[in-house]
Amino acid sequence: MNKNKIKKIVVQASFFLIFQVIFLAITSPFLAFYGPYENVKQALVGSLMETGRHQYVAKIFLSDKEINNIIGTKNSKVHSQKADTSKFKIDNKIELLKLDANKSFSGYVLLIHNPKRVKVGYSMDFNIPKMNLDTLASRYNAACAINAGGFSFEKYNMPEGFIFSNGILKYSESKNHNEKEDAMVITKDGQMLVGSYSINDLKQLNVSEAVCFGPALVVDGKGVVTKTSFYDIAPRTAIGQKADGTIIMLVTDGRLSASFHFGASLKDIQDLMLQYGAVTAYNLDGGGSTSMYYNGDTLKFGVNTKFNITIGRAVPSIIYVK
Repeated sequence: MNKNKIKKIVVQASFFLIFQVIFLAITSPFLAFYGPYENVKQALVGSLMETGRHQYVAKIFLSDKEINNIIGTKNSKVHSQKADTSKFKIDNKIELLKLDANKSFSGYVLLIHNPKRVKVGYSMDFNIPKMNLDTLASRYNAACAINAGGFSFEKYNMPEGFIFSNGILKYSESKNHNEKEDAMVITKDGQMLVGSYSINDLKQLNVSEAVCFGPALVVDGKGVVTKTSFYDIAPRTAIGQKADGTIIMLVTDGRLSASFHFGASLKDIQDLMLQYGAVTAYNLDGGGSTSMYYNGDTLKFGVNTKFNITIGRAVPSIIYVK
């Protein structure tokens, strides 16, 4: 076989391999989203929807209704009931607890006994949220903080939904103030509410702080996550409130991070919140955004736990304790 013939075979084989790679790259997403393999679709959609960074991929191929049918987490009818906040037992104590590690995840819990100290912070430039949790926490001189709302990767990292801070609307993704979003709300009297709210709804509720992500995990003392599976495990950030007003901040690790844990499901986080006495709880942006900052007034050291591969991801909003 002469050299020209060998060269021709090599070129043909190379073109064939390149064609196969391009063909698979184009057809694989369609097969995953529209093919007969429900477990593959559930795993892919669940993974994409865990954080604000890659949700746009699922939304290219599927409607919001189709996504919700697959992962079963959104519930637009969920609303917390107003509570008698005069019964809150308020003091300025902050507790940091370490979760007992299990085979899937470990993490930390913060208990903030004064809900009125809990605020929403935000990046100075929403167009380019360059500030990570530590930077934002330092900006607000926070005693402790966790990452908060999601962001839209396809919209240049702009926050999802809306953000209220100290009773002022700081950002709205939509110009329609009657459009409802899945949100976590803290009223001026310190009650945490979760559910589907519009900006105009929140003004009627005397809102102080609000961010959007979801879903709600616990409403009026009952778990509301009705569908979960192995495929929705990930690093998680969540917030809840006990009947006495205490705010619960929770982070867990995952995705085979330094601790070699896979992560927690929404049901896992719901069960943890119920275990800690939450009557209301809400899922915040997780995955690579999950992080906790702690530097209590009486302590001389800081605890900064980031459960992600891309350490220090910039986030558009945080929930902090002033």
